[in-house]
Amino acid sequence: MPTFESPHLDRSVVPSRIRSQAWFVLPFCLLLALGCQKSVEDRLADAKLQQEIGSWTESVETLQSILDDEPDNGQANLLLGTAQIRLGQPALAIWPLEVAGRDPELADGADLALGAAYLRLDQTDAAIKSADRVLARNPADPIIRGGSLRLRASSHLKARNWDAALEDIDRLLASDKNDLEALTLMAQAFMGAERIDEAEGVMKRIWDNPELGDQPVAGRAGISLVKLYAYHREDMDAAQRQLESVLERFPQDRSVLDFVIDFLDHNGRGERAAELLQQALERDPGDLELRAKLADQQVARGNVEAAEKLLIEATELFDSPQAWMTLSDFYRKHQRSEDSLVALERTLELLPGTTDVLRFRHAGVLADAGHLERAEQVAAEVEGEAYRNVILGRIAFLRGDHEKALAYFDKGLHEWPNNAGARYLAGKAAMANGDLERGIEELREATRSGLAETDAPLELALIYLKLGRPASAVSTTALVLDKVESRTGPRLISTAVLLARAQWAAGYPEAARATLERLKSRGGADAIVAQELALFDAEEHGPAAGATTLAAAKLDLTDPENHAALRTLSDLLVSSEQGAKALSRVDAAVAAHPDVAAFHDIRGRVLVNVGRGNEAIASFDRALELDAEYAPAVEGRAVL
Repeated sequence: MPTFESPHLDRSVVPSRIRSQAWFVLPFCLLLALGCQKSVEDRLADAKLQQEIGSWTESVETLQSILDDEPDNGQANLLLGTAQIRLGQPALAIWPLEVAGRDPELADGADLALGAAYLRLDQTDAAIKSADRVLARNPADPIIRGGSLRLRASSHLKARNWDAALEDIDRLLASDKNDLEALTLMAQAFMGAERIDEAEGVMKRIWDNPELGDQPVAGRAGISLVKLYAYHREDMDAAQRQLESVLERFPQDRSVLDFVIDFLDHNGRGERAAELLQQALERDPGDLELRAKLADQQVARGNVEAAEKLLIEATELFDSPQAWMTLSDFYRKHQRSEDSLVALERTLELLPGTTDVLRFRHAGVLADAGHLERAEQVAAEVEGEAYRNVILGRIAFLRGDHEKALAYFDKGLHEWPNNAGARYLAGKAAMANGDLERGIEELREATRSGLAETDAPLELALIYLKLGRPASAVSTTALVLDKVESRTGPRLISTAVLLARAQWAAGYPEAARATLERLKSRGGADAIVAQELALFDAEEHGPAAGATTLAAAKLDLTDPENHAALRTLSDLLVSSEQGAKALSRVDAAVAAHPDVAAFHDIRGRVLVNVGRGNEAIASFDRALELDAEYAPAVEGRAVL
């Protein structure tokens, strides 16, 4: 992962920069505050108007000015939480919504919004509890009851509890059989339960209703039909026709844009998706959710620096909690823990208060960065036991105390069973303790809870291969590949290679080769694909055949980036009694790049196999001079 300096992440820069630009207008600002500041009621009206016209970022600034004066203002907190959800930062919505919920008159709206925030955070149990609180207070109010049941049904859908979702949906339809939102949820539940014909019937009933026009519910039904045709009927022509119809009917709808982007990504049209996102961001540069999506697009195409620049630009333009949180999330995804920590702590500085969700996140980033004592201190401030036990389990795991980690995870997962990250670490801790059976079960649960959130499915597939269960490895890895197929980069490559190996081991050689060819068509994986195909040929026809395949790939094996392919070729040549040819290929690489430790290590191994041990020692020693911790050379030298 390329890295470069990010001067804007120096926390000391922001306050000093603000001071340097603002000192000369301070007297004026004081006069303004004393004599010209709008009343709280007027600013609340401004914020409501800003949200009505879609100026969500501006409304946050207005609401924050109110909360600076009245931090417990329920209306302002409710509106702020709603804005944070709309801006794609549900974690920042928790605190203001909890404050708003203290006002009995606002409690229902705050709990429903809180449930929506938890739903966006994939905390479905917490979302259901929010809905249940509202139902308990208002069992007879049809509007509030309907909103609560929709939240419950949506939460069950996200948790893949299809039957539970259908029970809540039936309760909605019992009150109004033409409830379009409920019918939409029903179609999703039918889809999840593989009741495809029933799902299609419900969707068409909504999409074909001429009275709905451009109402959002019709757009959602149209999108669902695209998914059904593409992924369940496997009729891409029908899916494309339906997609064009949706675009024509909803040219400016944001949810339609989001779907089109994802659909184009998934079907190998990432450049077109990025183009649409760029156009949308030019129309609304303050839309952080769009900016984050475009950054993801840039990463998918290998432009990590461009993605970082987009998100840093947002912090420069707005210096808002949302912008800094988005940047922190980006750095955390890319294992830049210290940068993630700086951005997150700037987020916390800009907020009026904190919550368990933010404390949990803060402790997690501290742990990522190796600040385990500080992480423990933050964890001690967490009130919710589930959050606290999960983060303490993670800290214990990072310290190597796997038994203690499992004890914490057992407590935390009892209340938070769908936390994929905790399941993943619990699985690794169990295996470190020698409990393979529990390790496998935890990895399965981590895979079920969040297919693309951790490496659990890939590690599970590797275990299946080692246990001689390649069919299980195929099914597990294929699910992951479906999630990352639109992307490029290491995760796509590692997933596709593992799937190909599993297919080969399961006795499907044609499928394995087809998987590798699809990977090659993505670009950037030529050397890896060539190695894997060579190893397949070597297993099927002998090492000489594998060497011929790899040599025919026309890779530049003197390029240090291709050292793994050179290692594979030299192994195959030595195994087919072509040691002299192997040494010739390695010598060419050493001559081209004499300061690459890997080339000297490979040379040492070839020399060992052709009976020139003393020269091999010299090659290993040279590799270790260049890189004292180069593990293969350490191993080779130790064996000799």
